[in-house]
Amino acid sequence: MATLHTMPGGVPAPAKAGVAAAIERVLGAERAAAADVAECRARCAARIAAARLQARQALDRAERLAQAIHARTERVAESRVSASIATDPQASSSDAEVAAHVAAAVARIARELTGAGDE
Repeated sequence: MATLHTMPGGVPAPAKAGVAAAIERVLGAERAAAADVAECRARCAARIAAARLQARQALDRAERLAQAIHARTERVAESRVSASIATDPQASSSDAEVAAHVAAAVARIARELTGAGDE
């Protein structure tokens, strides 16, 4: 029968070796988990950056579309005013009539843009 050599503190040498191996396994698992967390954070950061880029691109497209719509609306309005003047140069409207017409047009455009009244 083999005798166990005792280390200082009264713990046999093979037991201390087993404890050291267990501690090393735990530390190795901890390092692996930390690496996995770092990789996950990096992937999440990349996804967030991509989503921010897509959002900026969508906003840019929306702004360009709004500018194009505004420019087209202005051209159409100028064309209609010119046509109206050419048809009846003597026609005139009061400020109240113009204001009412503009308010109705703005309300109609707002309904179209917001989808209000589509219920």
